[in-house]
Amino acid sequence: MAAELLEELYTRGRIYGYRYRPEGNPKAKPVDQYKGKIIEAKAFQVMIDNNLDFDVALYPYELVTYGESGQVFQNWMQYQLVKRYLEEMRDDQTLVIYSGHPLGLFPPAKKPPG
Repeated sequence: MAAELLEELYTRGRIYGYRYRPEGNPKAKPVDQYKGKIIEAKAFQVMIDNNLDFDVALYPYELVTYGESGQVFQNWMQYQLVKRYLEEMRDDQTLVIYSGHPLGLFPPAKKPPG
């Protein structure tokens, strides 16, 4: 796989992880058709797929939604990880994402950052 990602880097200027891109148009479906334990996590999946819809996104294969630089994720691996986390997320968890990198599901803090 390293050779494949290196080839993407040389030919496209960055790594997108196309082997992890879902087939077809990631057009948003009705919220009840998504996997997940809570409605809020399913709703996030709807929003992600709506932004990557071929009729909405500027460059959907590169995850660019608007303005030539607004990306939903940096690569398709992040897309897959976030989708997986959202499918497993419970209402007592928070999905933490840092600079586009999903870090995991965590219990909420006892007091807000201040």
